[in-house]
Amino acid sequence: MIAPNKWILLLYGLPTKKGAARVNLWRQLKKCGALPLKTSAYLLPDKPEHHERLQWLAQQVRDGGGEATIIHVTEIEGLPSEDIVRQFNEARATDYAGLLSALSKLMARNRRRPDEQFTADLEELTRQFDEIRKIEVEFSHHSDDCTFETLAKRFGIADKAVLKIAEMVHDADLEDAKFRTAGCVGIDQVLKGWAKSGLSDEELLKRGGECFDALYQQLRK
Repeated sequence: MIAPNKWILLLYGLPTKKGAARVNLWRQLKKCGALPLKTSAYLLPDKPEHHERLQWLAQQVRDGGGEATIIHVTEIEGLPSEDIVRQFNEARATDYAGLLSALSKLMARNRRRPDEQFTADLEELTRQFDEIRKIEVEFSHHSDDCTFETLAKRFGIADKAVLKIAEMVHDADLEDAKFRTAGCVGIDQVLKGWAKSGLSDEELLKRGGECFDALYQQLRK
């Protein structure tokens, strides 16, 4: 029998006049990937790091003249765990889509020659990716899809070459041999080898893009 998911729930109330505090709290909750259930209720997986973060935010609410309560639960009436996980994954897909858009614009702007701000901008996008990944990875084994598949489905991509790449990424990421793709091992090993070779983030991004561009061109034939 599979153990039920455990969740940590923050319930809070702030005085109406505390508009700035309310906005700051919302930003902090969004940053850590908390799922809004109602106007003043947010949910996260019951992990020590999330408990610590929500405790700190709850204290901020109390210091601001409000009330806050943290509750540990295994189920929420009317909201199955599968639906909660789906909502978390959809939120992360939206985050990834925004990040991909920003990255595409950055690469287009610096296609010929990187400007002085390129490295700093790329580092910021890498930091944002790491933050999203920390949240997303907690649910990667609750769903049958990897993030690449989630994005493809969310945006209704029907390109057969892209869907084939999604199968390869699934097998390499989740290692469950669901699609039994022959190319997944090679791609995974190449990417890991580049990561271990001390290449810069810019070079890793460039080579990774070239790798998947070439793969796409081969698969679309």
